[in-house]
Amino acid sequence: MSFIRLRLMGRFSAHDADGRAVAVASLKGRLLLACLAIRPETERTRKRLSAFLWEDRPQEQAQVSLRQEFARLRMALNLPEAPQWSRDGVPTLPDRITVDVLDLLVALEINDPLKIAELYSGEFLEGAEPREPKLMAWVVDTRHDLRRRVLSILQAALWSRPDFEPNEVEQIAAMVTRLDPSCETAHIKLIEAFAAQRKSARAIDQFKILAAVLKEAGRNLSSRAEAALAQVLNNSPDPASASDQAPSDLDWVNEINSQHHVAAPPAPRPHSPPSDRPSLGVLPFRDVTPQARAFAGFEDGLTEEVTTAFARWPDLFVTASHSAMVYKSEPKDIRQVAVELGVNYLVEGSIELRGGSLRVNAHLVDGASGTTIWAEALGADAANFLSVRDRIVTEIVGRLVPSMVKQEVERAFGLPTSDLNAWTHLQRARGHLLYGRSPDRLSAAVTELRSALRYDRKFAVAKAVLAWAYAMRALWGQDESAAAEKQRAMRLSRSALRLEPDNPTVLVNCADTALYAAGDIDGSLSLLQRAIAQNAADAHGLALFANVNRCAGGNTDRSIEYLSRAMRLSPRDPRTHRWYHYSAWAYWKQHNFRDMEQAARQAVSLYSDAPAQWIALTCSLGLQGKRDEATRTGAIVKRLLPSFTSRSFYAVAQGFYGKRFAAEEEHYRQLCSILEDALP
Repeated sequence: MSFIRLRLMGRFSAHDADGRAVAVASLKGRLLLACLAIRPETERTRKRLSAFLWEDRPQEQAQVSLRQEFARLRMALNLPEAPQWSRDGVPTLPDRITVDVLDLLVALEINDPLKIAELYSGEFLEGAEPREPKLMAWVVDTRHDLRRRVLSILQAALWSRPDFEPNEVEQIAAMVTRLDPSCETAHIKLIEAFAAQRKSARAIDQFKILAAVLKEAGRNLSSRAEAALAQVLNNSPDPASASDQAPSDLDWVNEINSQHHVAAPPAPRPHSPPSDRPSLGVLPFRDVTPQARAFAGFEDGLTEEVTTAFARWPDLFVTASHSAMVYKSEPKDIRQVAVELGVNYLVEGSIELRGGSLRVNAHLVDGASGTTIWAEALGADAANFLSVRDRIVTEIVGRLVPSMVKQEVERAFGLPTSDLNAWTHLQRARGHLLYGRSPDRLSAAVTELRSALRYDRKFAVAKAVLAWAYAMRALWGQDESAAAEKQRAMRLSRSALRLEPDNPTVLVNCADTALYAAGDIDGSLSLLQRAIAQNAADAHGLALFANVNRCAGGNTDRSIEYLSRAMRLSPRDPRTHRWYHYSAWAYWKQHNFRDMEQAARQAVSLYSDAPAQWIALTCSLGLQGKRDEATRTGAIVKRLLPSFTSRSFYAVAQGFYGKRFAAEEEHYRQLCSILEDALP
C-alpha cells in the first residue's frame, strides 16, 4: 500500500492507492485523524490531544484511550510503525497519508478558486457529531471557518476574474449558489456560463430558480438578470434552421408522454418558511450498518415515525416524509434542501444495527446557516426502537416549542406494533408504494404486508394499507378477481377500523379503500373528516379529502384550497401526480376547462403510466374543442388500457357515484361523447 487518501470534507472516507475503501469504524478515530490533519494549537502535545478528544475522562484514562485509538488506526490503515505517527514528540500523520482538507487549506492560502471549488465537496466531517461539547464546538467552528473562507474567495473570483472559461465559471458559480442560494450575482454568472456553452435548457431552469428566489425575498429581477436570459435566447439554435418542417402543435403530447414507470417528484423550487411557527423537515436517516441485515427498510421507518410524531404538534409546520424522502437519492447541501422544502430546521441522522442493539446519531440543523443546534447519540435495544424516536422528538420539540406539555408528548407518540418484524415489513411495503401503483409494485407491497400480519395479526396500520393495495389492484381490473379483491379490501378495512378507529393513517387508507373498493363517497368523506381532525398536517389526507369533497358535491373552491395546502406541506411528494389529477376534476366541476387541462398535463408529466390521468387530459381537451390533441391523447389511453371504452367509463362512474349519479349523469354523457370521438 503506497499511500492512503483521506476525505474529511463531506462524508468521511479512506481509500488506498488502488481505490479500495479502508474502514475506520469509530467516530473518535475519524476525529483523531481530523485533529492530526488540521492541528489547532491546543493539540500540539499528546497530553492536550487526549484531553481534547476525551474531555469527560480523567487525564490518565484519556491518555490510555488515545494510545488505544492510535493502535486501531495503525492496524486499520496498515501503517503499523509507531514512529511514523510522531514528529519531534508531536503526534502527526504519516507522510503516506494525503488529506483533502490539507489540500483545501493550501488552495485557500494560494487563492486558487478552481481548486477550492473542486475540493470543497461538503462540510468538514459531515455527519460527525461528537457528544463532548468542546470537541463538537471545534467541529462546528471548523466547518463555519472553512465555509466562510471558501465562499469569500469564490465570490471574489466571480466578481473580479474575467479570465475564466465558461465551464470554469460554471464550476465556481454553482458552488457559490450552493453555499449561498440568495446570491443573485452567482445565479446570473451561472446563467451566463450555461448560455455561453449553449446549455439553454439548464440556463432557463437556473433563471427560473433565480426568479423564484427573488420573489420569495420580495425583490425584483435586475436588468442584468434579464440580459442574461436574453443571452440564452440569442445563443439558442434557430428552430427554422434546424428543420425545414415547422414543429407540430402536438409535440407537447410526446414531450410529456415519457412513460414514467415510477412517479416523479415535482422539480424543486424555493419556498418561504411559515412566519407564524417553527418549521422543520426530517431528512431520511442513513443506514451505516456495515453488513446486510434482516431489517432492511428500518431507517425509512424511523424517518416516517419521527415525522409523524412531529406533525401532531399544532405549533410546528412539518414537511411530509414523502417529500423529504426524495433527498435519499438527491443529496444536496442542507441549506438548499431547507429552501426547497420551505423550512427553518432540518433533522438528520444515521442508524446502526448490530445484533440486537440499535444506535442512532441524530441532530437538529438550522436550515439558513447549516449550524448544528442539537446533536446526540442514542442507543437502545432494537426491539425498543420507538424509545429512541420518542427521545429525539422530545428533545427537539422542547427546543422549538418550549411551551409543550406532557399530555402533548404522550399524544404524539404511538405504538404501531410491539413486533419489530411486523413493523419492518410495513416499511418495506411503503417503499414499494412510494413511487407508483404498477401491478408489480402493488403485488410486492401485498407480499410484505401479508408477512407483517403473520407476525402481528392485530397490526391495524398494516391491515389498512393492505386494504388500500387490494383496492388499487382491483380498480381497473376486468376479471372476477377484481371483485374478490374489492371484497377482501373492505373486510380488512373494517377490521383495521375496529382495532384503531382514531388512528389517522388507518382512517386515510380506509377512506381511500371505501371510495375505490365500494364507491362509498359518504363513508369515505366521514373517515377523512375524522383523519384531518386527528392530524391536519397529513398532506395526502388533505388531498383525498379535497377529492372526496368534490365527489360529494361540496364546495370546489374548498377542494382546490386543500389541494394547494397539501402541495405546500409536501412540495416534492411523489404522490403529487394524484393531487394534480384531483385538481383537474375540481376545475372540471367549475367548468374551468383550461385549468383542468393544465392540471392534467402536470399529472401526466409526473407519472405518465396512469391511464386515469390521460383520460382526464383527453376530456379537458375535448371540452375545449381541441379535437386533434384529444385524439392523440385518446390513442395513448387506449394503448395503456386496451379494454377501455366510453361505455366502460360511464359504467365505472355510475358505480362510483351510486345514488348520486342522477345529478352527474348529464355531465358524464358529455364526457362519454368526447371520449367516443377521441378513442381509436
